[in-house]
Amino acid sequence: MRDHHQEGLHHWIYPGEVHMGNIFISHVIADELLMREIAQGLEEAGYAAWFFERGVLPGTSYLIQITRAIEACDALVLLVTPAALESDQVTKGVVGAFERRIPFIPVLVGVIPDELKECQPEWRHALGGTAMLCCGEGGLSPTIPRIIDGIRALGIEPKEREFSTTTPASSAPADVSEHILSYRSSLEGERKQVTVLCAGASLPPALSEKLDPEEVHDLLRPAIDIMAEEVHRYEGTVAQLAGDGLTAVFGAPLAHEDDHQRALYAALAIRKRLGGYEERLKAKGMELALRAGANTGLIKVEAVGEDLSMSYTPLGMGKSRLLLEFRKTLPEDEYTYLEGG
Repeated sequence: MRDHHQEGLHHWIYPGEVHMGNIFISHVIADELLMREIAQGLEEAGYAAWFFERGVLPGTSYLIQITRAIEACDALVLLVTPAALESDQVTKGVVGAFERRIPFIPVLVGVIPDELKECQPEWRHALGGTAMLCCGEGGLSPTIPRIIDGIRALGIEPKEREFSTTTPASSAPADVSEHILSYRSSLEGERKQVTVLCAGASLPPALSEKLDPEEVHDLLRPAIDIMAEEVHRYEGTVAQLAGDGLTAVFGAPLAHEDDHQRALYAALAIRKRLGGYEERLKAKGMELALRAGANTGLIKVEAVGEDLSMSYTPLGMGKSRLLLEFRKTLPEDEYTYLEGG
């Protein structure tokens, strides 16, 4: 890993000025695993990371949402890879951040500074002489502490936060939470036709027994975050959270005509995205097993918590329909799909 430093954008953060840690991560979808490694490192250090897969909500232009997120961030981590250099969307983000005087932390993976300057003159102008971090053979792991050091050098401090055992890091977006909480009293006691999705991930028992509980949590947390993100993407609610998975409800508190289909789409999206994380663990000699199932039926909403956790009583579950069940240990296209009953 090498630092390339000249005078850059540091003059935008004035001495003695302290900003509280909202970090935008600019990347392309092909680099999601690299991005998640950075995001996890930032969040473990107390910073709030914003990225497309988790931050963009359905129903509104994603371009508008990205622009707003850039405007609200304190710094932008720019993940520079060969794929990113070819992305018009990343270029628009770089130019937008430059116009808004947002400081950059460029992280180069598989690219050297001269290549960046040659391939992307617009980036070169925006970055100026900003110091760049170049990942070597050791990968991102030794680079992440340097990213955090660079953010702190800009006067951006991590937020104080408390760890929650009921809500994943990727909790429901603020506007969705406010909408649900505004009428939750009218929901409590209601009967709702819903689809319940249960998803979980686990490590081999022999491996789990050798690791501390904290280490197991650290390995499973990215998987649970992915599950929650896909639930929220399809406007479901994470009703209950466990250390190895979650229970989500589609149809309460938010209801749609196609809630059963949304649950299926969320389950299949979870399966697809966790395939990438599973490959990353395999490279470290570990395996990840995924299980998920979805049922539709009638429930009675008992209570909705401040964190949107929900307690409910199943009613008439003998008439419920199993919609989907799969285990990631099966071949890729083997799963039970029973929509239509």
